[in-house]
Amino acid sequence: MNITNTYRLYAECVSGGAITEPTGGTWISAICIWEGTPTPLNASWLQRHCDNLGITEPLNSSWLIALANYYGETQPINGTWANAILIGCGAVPTDLIWNLTTTEWQDETTEWKTAAVPVTPTITTGPDYTTTLPLFEGVAEAGNLFTLTVDGTTYNGAVDGAGNWSVQTTTDLSGSSGGTPYTVDIFTSRQIDGLTSATLSAPITITVSFLVITTELVDAYGDGWNSGWIQVEKETAPGVWTPQEYNGNPYAYNNQTEFNSDLPADRKYYKTGSVQGVSSGIYGLRFEAFEYGIDTGGITPFPTGQVWLNSLNLRTLNLEPGYNYRTTSVVAGNYPEERSYTIRNGITEVASFPANGTQWAPGTIQTTFTL
Repeated sequence: MNITNTYRLYAECVSGGAITEPTGGTWISAICIWEGTPTPLNASWLQRHCDNLGITEPLNSSWLIALANYYGETQPINGTWANAILIGCGAVPTDLIWNLTTTEWQDETTEWKTAAVPVTPTITTGPDYTTTLPLFEGVAEAGNLFTLTVDGTTYNGAVDGAGNWSVQTTTDLSGSSGGTPYTVDIFTSRQIDGLTSATLSAPITITVSFLVITTELVDAYGDGWNSGWIQVEKETAPGVWTPQEYNGNPYAYNNQTEFNSDLPADRKYYKTGSVQGVSSGIYGLRFEAFEYGIDTGGITPFPTGQVWLNSLNLRTLNLEPGYNYRTTSVVAGNYPEERSYTIRNGITEVASFPANGTQWAPGTIQTTFTL
């Protein structure tokens, strides 16, 4: 094996793959600089590296032999001490490998072999999880890097020296009482040769018991929230707040005539369309003047009277207990001083916001509560 290539592999082995180029002019100098010692010792980078490892004397007048001895190698391998330190570090096997070794095949007489790919990782937790932020754990080839993907989110990490790996998810996986299915894909790559394992595709389920939270949205004048809206957010990690989708996809009309006709073609759905020219998506808690199904209290729809238009407990959210939540203003709209709301868990009030006209600037936190 070419001596320069040997030192390159040794540098990659020592640094766990962090060293990718011969910084300082050589691979040994790159190791020393990576170790935090940017100057040679007695004009020798090899002596500097040995000194960093606690090797203070050469062996048989050779720092290279001393380094090999440090790794427990007392004889040259394949004719060189450089190969001995490489093997001692655990970088490559002693066999010549077709897809690893860079020497010309005609210069070698040893039987060539093919490197084995890393073993396929396994998941030791699950397959059913009772939280929307599950912790995945498993085993794989020690020291490898891993890539795990679930529901479109990818997590990267390293397998520890004992062959264990773990991932704490940070993006919600929506669950249900009956168990919502997902697939977790994970593979590993060996740092020293770049070979990857087969991908494990493991089916899992997220089973969570939710609280059905109701909201009472009120407008003092009686003509809806005039394009303003809020969203409920969950603290999925310290300081990380994730919007929560409310149930259903209610709709409104643009005017009284469409409301009275109640034709499907005229319906403006909040989640998937634009109502009164405003899109609020799957998180927007709002209601407008001509929303169909609003509790009218027996009074003909707007503009007959002020008291007919309050969204009383028509919006519900399935929220997971044991977390902090908050409401945040997203769009102020018009006449925010007319708006108020109350949030309840059953008959218990957990949060409320009065009609005061303040705290409606986009991004303003209006209430906080814990379930």
